[in-house]
Amino acid sequence: MATSLRSLVEEAFADYLVAQAVTTNVYAGVAAGDKAAPCVVCEAVSAEEDPIDTGNFRVLVRITCKGLAADGASAFNQMTDNVNRAIYVSTLPTLLQAQATGLVVIGISTGGALRWEVDQDCWTESFELEAYCSCTR
Repeated sequence: MATSLRSLVEEAFADYLVAQAVTTNVYAGVAAGDKAAPCVVCEAVSAEEDPIDTGNFRVLVRITCKGLAADGASAFNQMTDNVNRAIYVSTLPTLLQAQATGLVVIGISTGGALRWEVDQDCWTESFELEAYCSCTR
């Protein structure tokens, strides 16, 4: 169950961000191919059933924005701003459910960590949130 839930959650976030046109390349974390910058990667990092034996899971989701210094700071900032505007909406659970058949999103907690990294000419901003959800397929 948790494996299919991971795929559903990643696909729902990626498809939602594509629909919001946050940037050209948006990927689910478990997806084939190169995830070259500039891009956004949505990955389900972990899941814990809560309460036990209910089929409801708290899924930690990490969304990472990757940009290139060659594209400039304004392009990177625009991408991260677009992602933040899309994610921090009160209707996010409903919007995610619309992207993935069989995914039930009960709630979203957005109090997670925010991290920035610079790796030579690649910039990343990542943040985490928790999706409380279940999978009906």
